[in-house]
Amino acid sequence: LSVFKYANLRLVKAFLDLIEQTEAARVKIVEPDWYLANLVVNPKVQGKHLGSDMLQSCVLPFVKKNRGKILTFNTNTEQNSKFYHKNDFIEFDHRILTWREQKLENWSFVMYL
Repeated sequence: LSVFKYANLRLVKAFLDLIEQTEAARVKIVEPDWYLANLVVNPKVQGKHLGSDMLQSCVLPFVKKNRGKILTFNTNTEQNSKFYHKNDFIEFDHRILTWREQKLENWSFVMYL
């Protein structure tokens, strides 16, 4: 409810609709999957392979250890898209969404483990 201090109901609904649109391609995967919500590296240390190391040494082994077969996620930046391509994820959807009259790119990725 505290969000309504900053935004009206119409704006909140529009944002939730946008979130649903970003998930539209990913939810078509009918097999159970793991979803990577966030992988963030401090901008001060980006470019030092920390994100790739975290994926390869922590995230992927953890998902595999827990019998995960599919890892999916979405991103909205071209830089992140390039990062995940570099780390052997498969792009299976790319679409342009509109948020408050601005274009927003959305990429969906998958990795089969």
